[in-house]
Amino acid sequence: PVFLTECFEESRFILVFCLATAALAVVATCALTLRQRREISAAPLSLQRLYYLRALWFAPAFGLTSFLSLPCPRAYYLCKMVQLQFEGINLLVFGTIMFLLMAEESHRLYKGSDSQDDSIGKKLVSALAAQGPKRHFGVPPFGCCVRPFLAPHNLSPRHLILARNFFRQYAFVIVIFATLSAYAAISLPIARFNLVFKVSGYVEKFSGFLAIYGLMILYVATHDLLHEWRTTSKFVAIKLVVLLCTFQDMFVGQIVKRVEIAGFDCLGGEAHTEHFWSMYLTSLESLLVAHLVSRAFPASE
Repeated sequence: PVFLTECFEESRFILVFCLATAALAVVATCALTLRQRREISAAPLSLQRLYYLRALWFAPAFGLTSFLSLPCPRAYYLCKMVQLQFEGINLLVFGTIMFLLMAEESHRLYKGSDSQDDSIGKKLVSALAAQGPKRHFGVPPFGCCVRPFLAPHNLSPRHLILARNFFRQYAFVIVIFATLSAYAAISLPIARFNLVFKVSGYVEKFSGFLAIYGLMILYVATHDLLHEWRTTSKFVAIKLVVLLCTFQDMFVGQIVKRVEIAGFDCLGGEAHTEHFWSMYLTSLESLLVAHLVSRAFPASE
């Protein structure tokens, strides 16, 4: 791209340093993920192994899409769209893993008892009820304000299905509205596209918060039951890069405006410069996420 030619002349050292370090981080991320994949693939065939393998590809997907946007910052929105879709899929995978672990732990809990022949669903609900009534829906991000007004209760099968639907919907909403935005970009005038893009952004953010709400309901309800499965580390590994991206988007723009060396005139505007540095940081963060995922989803489980 012309951008590379002009930026090599303007800031050769910075550009080479960024591309080289980002490439190394992405290669290390892929290598760590492949090693973890080999270890998990050696485990006995099961649904848990299948979903653990699916959870591994989150970090490489973020790293590769971030790196691909660096030589061509105009591809930022396309790469961001792919990242959001992987995020939606990964939240769905994590929620499914939570249900698999609940089924496994409830089966262990009632093994050898009079209830061992009950259905998995019945044992699961009984295992959660054994922990005592809780304010299950008074969790972040939507339930904190109403928590004092909620009465403690046990989770029913309908509540579990509702929590599942909360995080399932995000995978569908992301795909639908990303496709809508892509269609609007090539078929509508810029003013109408900006309106569609803005509305889509609001819908996707609300859908994302709703997905987190559903996962938080499960996480808090199963904290004691699934303590040995280290669900906290799993949740952090899945959401860390998303949280980092959210906060770094807030301060990268301010740094670009105040630090002269961080600006690239060859990019043609502050927006492209912000996108370049945001994706550069995400490519580095993918290595951290790959490490956390490898620790949170070990083959020994």
